[in-house]
Parts: sequence; C-alpha cells; structure tokens
Amino acid sequence: MEEEVFLGKPMSFEELPNNIGYLRIHNFVDKEDFKPSFESVFPKILDTAGLIIDVRENFGGSTQMTSYVLQHFTNDPFQLSNWKSPLNIAAHRAWGKSQQWHEVEGKTIKPLVDQAVYTKPVNVIADESTFSAAEDFCVGFLTLKRGKLVGRRTAGSSGSPLMFDLPGGGLALVCTKKDVFPDGTEFIGFGIAPDIEVNVSIKDVIENRDAALDIATKELSDE
Repeated sequence: MEEEVFLGKPMSFEELPNNIGYLRIHNFVDKEDFKPSFESVFPKILDTAGLIIDVRENFGGSTQMTSYVLQHFTNDPFQLSNWKSPLNIAAHRAWGKSQQWHEVEGKTIKPLVDQAVYTKPVNVIADESTFSAAEDFCVGFLTLKRGKLVGRRTAGSSGSPLMFDLPGGGLALVCTKKDVFPDGTEFIGFGIAPDIEVNVSIKDVIENRDAALDIATKELSDE
C-alpha cells in the first residue's frame, strides 16, 4: 500500500472534451520526480481552456510541493495554513495550568518570477480520501479564491502524525498539530467543506460514473 500510494508516479494528465485539462495528483511526496513530472505536463495545461485538479485518494506528502504547484496558478502571494501544537510541560500540568500551545503563522509564498502562470478557470475535486498535504493544497486553493472545490468533505487531518505500535500488532497514527485556514477557519476533525457537494449514488457506481468529475467539468464548460 505504501509503495503504491507514496512511491508511485506523482501525477497523470489527460485532455477531456471541450479542451478541459484533467490533472490527477496522486501524492505530494517530495521525491526527485515530482517537479519534473509537473514540469512535463504544465505546457499541456497551458494550452487548455480550463483545468480540473483531482486530489482524491491523495494521502499527502510535502506542503512544499503543494506550494510549488499552486504557484503556477496565481500571480499573487498567498499564505499557508496557520498551525499549533500542544506543549507538554509535565510540571505545568501538575500545577493545574491550562494547556499551552506552540503556535506558528503560515508561511507566505511569493509568486513565480519570469515564468508562465495558468490564469484560466480551475476547479479542484476532493473527498474524504484527501489527507494531509493534499488538504493543505485545498486550503491554499480556496484561500487564493482560484476556483471551486467540488466533491465531499476532506479527511480533516493535518498529517504530521505521531506513530506508535499497538498491543498485539498494528500501527496507530495521531495528528500532532492543528491546522487552520489563514482566516482562522477550522477543518481538523471534520474536513474542508466543498463549494459544490457531490455524493455518490448507487446508480453512479453501477454505471461507473464519476459524478464529481462530471459536475466539475460542466462548471468549467459553462464559464
């Protein structure tokens, strides 16, 4: 599973009808092939009339890679998620003090210089299988007001997990930090709400129909 999700190819691209591009990003892992993969498809993206970016079944990777991709879709600077993590000071807990936090303001990402930027319409598809850095990507995309988020609520997990073995076998992962949108909007524990919610029906499954992709495509075609 790990090899397939995190070590497989980072993305794929195809052109849909009406000159709509479809970029599926499988992971944001900071491997040596991530940027070359994106750079190889970006010229094709520039030729499209609109773009759909699909981050479903994307379990994350590096926030640096999400920022790198987002820089190609805006001429404006943007801020990453703010975050905080609890400080575990045993003596303070013994003295009954309230929980203390280590708080960090999200980094501001500057726009690209002397490089092509895609300014045409973009929609992003996400759902409950969108985790961690893929959720950071959704936060940045929505903060930029670059387009619509289509699908279902994301996983609501900031990543950066503390991993430990369970008695009798198995592995548990617990989030170690709480991320929020730059404006303070929370999503940890319940996910990022889409602008257009698309639920999967039994009929969709039987007919092998991707309702979220159909609606995201129609939204772009209507613009």
